[in-house]
Amino acid sequence: MSDKISILVLEDDPEWFGFVKERLGDEYDLVHAESLEEARQWVEAKNFRLAIVDLNLKDLIDDSDRSGFVLIDELSSQEILRDMSILVLSRYDTSEELRTAFKEFHVHDFISKRKWREMPIKDLVDEAIAASYGGVDETD
Repeated sequence: MSDKISILVLEDDPEWFGFVKERLGDEYDLVHAESLEEARQWVEAKNFRLAIVDLNLKDLIDDSDRSGFVLIDELSSQEILRDMSILVLSRYDTSEELRTAFKEFHVHDFISKRKWREMPIKDLVDEAIAASYGGVDETD
């Protein structure tokens, strides 16, 4: 059994999952879900401390696919968010959709696909995990 913290990454583009994995290295147990249904199955089967969720899974093809919002809504309606934080991964930088996600669904923070190279992704992930219900064990 792994001592690594488990992170669910809902992202339909394998290249973007690769970018996330590259930035986080091997420190975490990253689980890649390419669809809403696959993410639901993983949430049922495994305990995650963080979910990194792309809001629109068909970003460049079909902006009407709101699967990321659906997953965040489902997680928010369960007790699961007591032990897990959510980071949004999206190409939308300043849209009303992001404000909705933050206000209604208690999203911890945002990773911009447009500016991901400059973003401190590892720091954002660590902060989100520490903010989850159990936090990260720290000794004085």
